[in-house]
Amino acid sequence: MRKVDRRAAEIKREAALHQYDAANFRRFNNFTFFWQSVAIGILAQSFLLSVSLGASTSSPGRYIACGLSTMASLASLALMHSQRRYQRVEAQWMDGFEKTCEFGFPFKLGHDDKLPKREEFVNRHFPRSNNGLQMPLFANASKYWMILSWGFIFSDIAIVVITISHPEWLAT
Repeated sequence: MRKVDRRAAEIKREAALHQYDAANFRRFNNFTFFWQSVAIGILAQSFLLSVSLGASTSSPGRYIACGLSTMASLASLALMHSQRRYQRVEAQWMDGFEKTCEFGFPFKLGHDDKLPKREEFVNRHFPRSNNGLQMPLFANASKYWMILSWGFIFSDIAIVVITISHPEWLAT
């Protein structure tokens, strides 16, 4: 009977490890998608900004380029917001999964004094945010990308205002 119980526990542990690996792989792919899509959005905004500031660009061309750049900025902001929400949900799920499963990797189970306790490891590498969730250090970087996107929106508005009020400024 003990042999059967031990084997069932091993199978349960193996299944949980596979589930954890799959969730971690999904989380990594979402993280990669998040930064790739933001980088492509910034690239599009930069291109459209350079088109709108070109001396040979007509006023309607400036309006179109600024409008497209503003739409790209807003789409980038919306994408960043939704992806950050998914990252928070996944972080919560992974945190709960780690707490309920008794893996002990790479954290101390109580029998190995060389590995840190989970709480010590998490607090050292993932500072606590305002809402109490453990968020990776890149969380602050997304704020800077959002500020950059808002900067593109305001520069687009400024270019449209200058094109309407003083078109000669952009003609040189």
